[in-house]
Amino acid sequence: MSKKIKIENWESTFAAVKRVYDSLPNKMATMAVNIAKENFKKQGFTDTSFEPWRKRKIADKATRKGRAILTNTGRLKRSIRKVAVTKTHAIIGTDVPYAQIHNEGGVINTTETVRSHSRRGHKRTVRGKLQTVKAATVNNFTRRKNLRIVQRQFLGPSYRMNKRLEALVSRELISVFK
Repeated sequence: MSKKIKIENWESTFAAVKRVYDSLPNKMATMAVNIAKENFKKQGFTDTSFEPWRKRKIADKATRKGRAILTNTGRLKRSIRKVAVTKTHAIIGTDVPYAQIHNEGGVINTTETVRSHSRRGHKRTVRGKLQTVKAATVNNFTRRKNLRIVQRQFLGPSYRMNKRLEALVSRELISVFK
């Protein structure tokens, strides 16, 4: 069984469809940015199911004890934005340097340079002397540091986002024919 759709004034209808088509990438990018920011509120990432972010092992400071994960100053969350929007695609992202390692997880291998110093705050002594960190060179020494960052994904493709974007496109196109 088929149903005939009567379109009166087809030129204006096609013009309306073109306006919707041209505005979709910007609206879709806005929705994707909002979904990424929702992940910060929910403290996890939703693909086909919700995956909460792993909790901190210890509170870094007493002031961070009840604070949301990945939120210290809010810079990372605020930095998520539309990077590029054209007629055919939209890219969202962030310019914060530590965003990628938090989103994907991984290991940071670095070498730290530390100046020689005495631990004045401690009353520990080694044979009657203050404990001193001595440098291998004249003023500094280096140490290797391997820091493991747990993946806490907040940005990326997901099934849930695709479904919400499909619903947006459907709503926009249906509004033309009403």
